[in-house]
Amino acid sequence: MDQGVDIHDTINAEWTNLVVRKRSFPPNIHLTEKAKELFFMVRYYIDAFRRFVFESRFLQRFPLDGKTLEEIHAQDVALLKFGMQWLKTVLFKPKDTEAATPSAQ
Repeated sequence: MDQGVDIHDTINAEWTNLVVRKRSFPPNIHLTEKAKELFFMVRYYIDAFRRFVFESRFLQRFPLDGKTLEEIHAQDVALLKFGMQWLKTVLFKPKDTEAATPSAQ
């Protein structure tokens, strides 16, 4: 019986990667409150993240192709994976010295 353990392991590994990257920040660099809110929304409140993507100005600021839009609208796992990639982009910008996140609302 397939209980989806492989996908859970993959997703958990990606979350661990995000947390480890955050912990590698120098002690004087902290995530903004907005960044923390976005992290927890993507991780724990997938329906709220879906609303954030589709009911705010998110797609105006971060345009997506039609296939991705369909997948993340219909599939929680696709949305979760997209959310992790998006968080990596906004939280760990190579040129930034501080984790600032754009507000889509």
